[in-house]
Amino acid sequence: MKDLTDRLYVNWNALETSEEYNIMRKYAKNGRRYSLGYSLYCFVALYLFLSMSLIPQLLDVVLPLNKSRSILLTYPGYYFVDEREYFFYIFFHAIVAWEIAMTGIVAHDCIFVTYVEHVCSMFAVVGYAQLLEDTFNVSFAMQILIVTIGMSITLLQVVRRRRRVYYELLNIETSRAELKKRAEKSYRKNEKEESPVRQAQKFYKVAEVVISSK
Repeated sequence: MKDLTDRLYVNWNALETSEEYNIMRKYAKNGRRYSLGYSLYCFVALYLFLSMSLIPQLLDVVLPLNKSRSILLTYPGYYFVDEREYFFYIFFHAIVAWEIAMTGIVAHDCIFVTYVEHVCSMFAVVGYAQLLEDTFNVSFAMQILIVTIGMSITLLQVVRRRRRVYYELLNIETSRAELKKRAEKSYRKNEKEESPVRQAQKFYKVAEVVISSK
């Protein structure tokens, strides 16, 4: 009994979400309702059963006979005293004894109902978790598939764009190298073609300087 009660507390402490807590709380309330209803029924039935022993006493007052009616005890027993003289003492003892016995029976049955409701709540929590898994399994798989396809397409576009940029930069560098080579060739060609003219210009300038000095 102690192990089962400890397990009950462990299961309550192991709850992770508010939905699971609400499910457990719902079944706990059902167990409490059943226990209260069962306890009320048992004790009402007990007092009705005990009141049957008072019927002969009441009839002797309301409808008296020439002789007293026989005593109706709540249970067969022998008290070693005159039952008619000590009837109310015996009746009070019977009430206490039946209440103690009924309390034990009700406590046992109520704790059993509590365990049954707790087990039902655990199955409900497991079923709720399975329902969540079944509900979100397909959608989660579809989301993973869509995200994977999107990432693949994005990665392909990035690779293609990177290759395009690489080839564009390579073409630019090639064009620059070709332009540089062409510029050097044209410069050398112009230098060779224009070298006599430049020499004549230098000679003419030197001649002007000499004439002006005279």
